[in-house]
Amino acid sequence: MPGFFNLKNMKILILSFLIFSCSGYAQTNYTKTIDKNRLESLLKRQKEISDARKSRIKRFQSKNNSKKIYDVINGEVIYEENFNTEAAKGSRTNYLQPNGSLNLNLEGENKFIGIWEVGGIAKPDHVEFLNIDNKIILSDEEDTPSVHATHVTGTILASGIIGDAKGMAPKSRAYVYNADNDSDEALNLGLTTAILVSNHSYGVPLRNIGSNTWLPGKYNVGAEEWDVIANSLPYYLPVFSAGNDGNEEFEDGIIPNYGKLIGAKNSKNTLVVGSGNIEKINLDSEGNIIPSLFGNANIVSGFSSQGPTDDLRIKPDLLGVGESLYSASVIKDTLTNEFTDSYARLQGTSMSAPNVSGTIILLQELYYNLNNKHMKASTVKALLCSTASDVGINGPDIENGWGLVNAKKAAELIINNSSTKSIYESQLTTQNSRFEINFTTSQNQEITVGLVWNDPAGQSGSGELNDTTSKLVNNLDIKISNTNGTEEYYPWMLNENDLLGSAIKGENNRDNVEIINVKSLSAGNYKIEISFKDILKNDVQEFSLIIQSSDILTLSNQSFNTKSITFWPNPVKNRLNISSSEISFSNDAQVSVYDMLGREVMNVKGFNSTTNLSIDMSSLSKGLYILKLVDANRSIQKRIIKE
Repeated sequence: MPGFFNLKNMKILILSFLIFSCSGYAQTNYTKTIDKNRLESLLKRQKEISDARKSRIKRFQSKNNSKKIYDVINGEVIYEENFNTEAAKGSRTNYLQPNGSLNLNLEGENKFIGIWEVGGIAKPDHVEFLNIDNKIILSDEEDTPSVHATHVTGTILASGIIGDAKGMAPKSRAYVYNADNDSDEALNLGLTTAILVSNHSYGVPLRNIGSNTWLPGKYNVGAEEWDVIANSLPYYLPVFSAGNDGNEEFEDGIIPNYGKLIGAKNSKNTLVVGSGNIEKINLDSEGNIIPSLFGNANIVSGFSSQGPTDDLRIKPDLLGVGESLYSASVIKDTLTNEFTDSYARLQGTSMSAPNVSGTIILLQELYYNLNNKHMKASTVKALLCSTASDVGINGPDIENGWGLVNAKKAAELIINNSSTKSIYESQLTTQNSRFEINFTTSQNQEITVGLVWNDPAGQSGSGELNDTTSKLVNNLDIKISNTNGTEEYYPWMLNENDLLGSAIKGENNRDNVEIINVKSLSAGNYKIEISFKDILKNDVQEFSLIIQSSDILTLSNQSFNTKSITFWPNPVKNRLNISSSEISFSNDAQVSVYDMLGREVMNVKGFNSTTNLSIDMSSLSKGLYILKLVDANRSIQKRIIKE
């Protein structure tokens, strides 16, 4: 078949070779943060979990012919099953694509994704997959096309021969697999390639668990295994569909009819995606969701499986668009067994997950274009959760997670990071147990701060129903406080006494996603503080921090008194003035102006006045700019609107 590459006959690499001989991007990234001995230990644990599950399945299959098996528990077989322009609009991914208003023209070029499926793979020579040579890379023994796999893959990377079926990242490429050995293959792929994200639109439905009613919500070996993989590959983010059991009754949940996530969907370091209904998503001209008359819009699909986990973590993480998605498909001729190209509308969290996976590819592409490096998986997760559009009840909840993916807002934050530091990747150690950032705000404004870390795999369990013991290993904390200690702000967390009610704020000892949101932070001096409780496993914990505000924050102790400086007029047509009646500017004062791609478009120095700096901005196009004034060791930044 044209347009794809077959790896079925490639010799499997042994783990010892993988550890020491990986090349290129993968080697460069993961060895920076994980020492050899720790990596060997992680790989050994993943192999133990995988081999034990394979052994249980093999014993069962020696006596039974069966379809795709997830595991055999207490003698019962647990089966797995499978669970676009509309999607791009709902997730605001269209703002990043060609002809989007951000003028980014992102298409996922030179980016790869892993796609695992049950019951077949994408049709490699579908017309939507022929815009790039070797776009679909067959990576195991599976070569039978399926409707589900073709639709999922199309949602991620279809070229758009039919415009409505265009994928999120049409110039990206995919390694495609069946799901039989998903964890082993994902680990090997992550160690040997530049893979940044994978999509897993399958799982165990409630009807297949038999008498194992403890399984939904449980941090079992399946969840532990994917956390081990995430610990081994800090730049790789697996994306899982939440499942389609939203309307199913389940009396044995952590609360009745909730807590329906199974296996990997209860892991800490993957991204679990529920479904939103595109018909309920009403956007304004800036891509913001228009609230209902009664508060936040209620957009979650009825079929979307609900959290939380048994240990009371916020799950699912996010919503993508999963209803009535138009994408590539196939039709099988029952007489000839041949498959022909087609298109179809499908719905399910199987569709919302690739909506998000494809969006992640574009965000990584944007970040790389601006920084010549990729984001860690924890950074991507922090970015998406912090910028998501809040839907449902106020704050995070067990149906919507942190809300509907907002790719536009995430992209703008990446762009702004070039001129106003808002994305941090750092670490705590046993010796350096605290991380602090001081900032000043000159007026009341909203601020959101998101902390995410790739937490070490926890101790998995089985058998016990609804065990609420925390699975957090390294317990990091974040808070915002003013400099005199009279105000403190804490992250969201579930209310353990009312899981169906609004989330509350306090010290979160369960989640490795901690987000603080303050709707109106008064003008003043503040501190963001990250610390940890007890001890750190491995004596170190890397983390990602996202800071966003409705106006520019001055992230420095060495700053101007922002109340003493005036920028006028703003919006500006021609000449902008920077004035102060309280301070004098030195002869070294310098002003830089950045566009929303982070590019410096103007630099002015050599001013003749010590009280008023005048800048001619008439040559700049209409739009939003970031102005940065530096004078000696003081600096200030301000958003400027050019008319």
